[in-house]
Amino acid sequence: MTKDDIDHDVIDVDIPKGPRRSNSVIDLEKILTMRQRGFSLSEIGKVLGKSKQSISQYLKRQGVDIEDI
Repeated sequence: MTKDDIDHDVIDVDIPKGPRRSNSVIDLEKILTMRQRGFSLSEIGKVLGKSKQSISQYLKRQGVDIEDI
């Protein structure tokens, strides 16, 4: 079986549309609220179904300094 044989609508995965893109939207307000409540980036990633790195990179692209949260 190749990745082209998989019905992605059935298995609910994010399919990249191009470099560093995904189908889902990351909610900045939710991330900031969770971070202010003491959640780590790993914990936030687990809740949102993203990796720690994805959350970190997203915050950097939004101009948010993780240490200021």
